[in-house]
Amino acid sequence: LLVVVFGFRIAEFLSGREVAKKAGLVLALFWLLPFLSVRTLVEVVCIPPLMGGFFYALKSRENLRNAFIAGLWFGLAFAFRYQTLLISGTVGAVFLFRRESRELFWYFTGFFLLALLIQGTADILAWGYPFASFVEYVRYNFAHGEDYTTGPWYNYILLVTGALIPPMSFLVLFSFFRNWRKTILIVLPVLVFFVLHSFFPNKQERFILPVVPAILLLGVIGWEEFVNNSEFWSRHRRAVKGLWTFFWAINLILLLSFSTFYGKRSRVEAMYALYGKNVTGLLLAGGTVGTSQPPFFYAGTYPVPFFEVNNDRELHEMKAELQTSPVQFSHVVFFGQEDLEQRVQHIEGELGRKLRLEKAIEPSFLDVVFHRLNPRHNKNELTFVYSANLQ
Repeated sequence: LLVVVFGFRIAEFLSGREVAKKAGLVLALFWLLPFLSVRTLVEVVCIPPLMGGFFYALKSRENLRNAFIAGLWFGLAFAFRYQTLLISGTVGAVFLFRRESRELFWYFTGFFLLALLIQGTADILAWGYPFASFVEYVRYNFAHGEDYTTGPWYNYILLVTGALIPPMSFLVLFSFFRNWRKTILIVLPVLVFFVLHSFFPNKQERFILPVVPAILLLGVIGWEEFVNNSEFWSRHRRAVKGLWTFFWAINLILLLSFSTFYGKRSRVEAMYALYGKNVTGLLLAGGTVGTSQPPFFYAGTYPVPFFEVNNDRELHEMKAELQTSPVQFSHVVFFGQEDLEQRVQHIEGELGRKLRLEKAIEPSFLDVVFHRLNPRHNKNELTFVYSANLQ
């Protein structure tokens, strides 16, 4: 809701109330944002403070207090998501380039105070010096940037273009750069964030989420201003209406689908099947799809000791480990149905357990769709929960 509020106020400040109404409506009903707003992704949690920071940064010339408040918002965003420093740092660079030294001073004062209060003090207590976790996070990412999902430099361009629903997305992206002099405090930070993420090897889709609302917002503002001042589009109002009608039709379908989407259903239901039961430990048995760490919260017990087995070598090591381990597993979760009976019998024979099927869980409809669209990075998981008793 804060994203909608600040988006509306930014649009009203830049282009008037009528444009702000449409921009606010797009932010409120854009298919992806309601779905993500109830997920605990740091890439999403940092968006409201980013939008607040943009709003007060735009109004910093009116009052130095606004520059200080902008720094507070961006400091909060940094505490949630370290990568937003690319955005807040670029905002400061714009103040410096425009020789707005007083705004720059109060902006960084607000940023540093909030970041030190939340992140700095926590790290002092945990690690002995401020911002230790940030330093180690940067070191880890530069050392392991290619250990995760990678892709070409244009990966995020394709992703955002598709997510914003073509052909309207092309017009939104084009309009994002309109009036860049007036919106430089948003355009340049978003561009820096986007470009650097595009060239960093690790390219998970969620990494680009912090700037999607800002791109959408400025795109809508720029497009509305362009249409209102264009002789061509003034003569083709039906075409404009048709573009918006198509956008809202597709958006409504996606909005309803994703608002009722049960993501990772097979993992959640596998743990919920164990709720209220005496779970002493879990064995996660992967097939061709491998294993995934389940959301143990839904089992009602946390933490849950667990072992993982994906091949005969790991199973042999597990057998030796269980002979001395004080933790014994009470349930087995199988991932995938390929050769399931043989895998069950193999574990029973090697580990001396009698397995009994408790529940079989299928993935949700959209999980299956995502797997078919991108089987390499989206597993089509069927999970099977077995109780395990000593023979």
